[in-house]
Amino acid sequence: IGVGDDANPEYYWQSSATLEFNISVPTAIILIGSGSEVNRDSAMTISGQLLDISDNPLPSQQIVIYVDGEFITNTQTDTNGDFTAVYIVDPEAELGANEVVVLFNASGFYLESTTNGTWYIFSPIVVNVSIGDRLSVGEPTNITGSVMDNNLDGISGLVITLVVEGIIIGNVTSSEDGTFTLLWIVDDRFADGLNQLSAIVPAQGWYRSGQANTTFDLA
Repeated sequence: IGVGDDANPEYYWQSSATLEFNISVPTAIILIGSGSEVNRDSAMTISGQLLDISDNPLPSQQIVIYVDGEFITNTQTDTNGDFTAVYIVDPEAELGANEVVVLFNASGFYLESTTNGTWYIFSPIVVNVSIGDRLSVGEPTNITGSVMDNNLDGISGLVITLVVEGIIIGNVTSSEDGTFTLLWIVDDRFADGLNQLSAIVPAQGWYRSGQANTTFDLA
């Protein structure tokens, strides 16, 4: 700040002062892939870009990632401000919507920023089915099986469609321990010899689809 002769009486000398101050730069994280689906025990890719307020990429900056409130990993931006982290989903991760939080801690003159997204976690299923080896028309037989998640824990309440040679013979629902049973009276729609039985489980809720096949001899 200068004080000139024109602004002051002649009895005051000119003076000046210097004030130093810092400029802090806001930042923003662009998150890619929010809304994606991933299976338990599979790789989930979290990627994005770190920019300043003028949309300039910020290289060599540390990014921290949390999934459902739990710290997962650190990663670093490249020369273009891009980052990628690969996270192997826990085999027992909570099914459904999982919140991913991405954090950039303040660094130098760059201010902290954070963003969040949602990844949807599903479970693959394992289906088993069995039937007697040799059957005859008119004979009652039990078709049994089970539906399990990726940890081989039984899943209740899933609808299973039982199909013989492309023809639906019944629908059943898995019990509390994931097992199912159908009493089937063998009818004359099927040819003698080897026939294929399929237990088909369409995708339901947070569980993927699955299928099991077996054969029986019809005499």
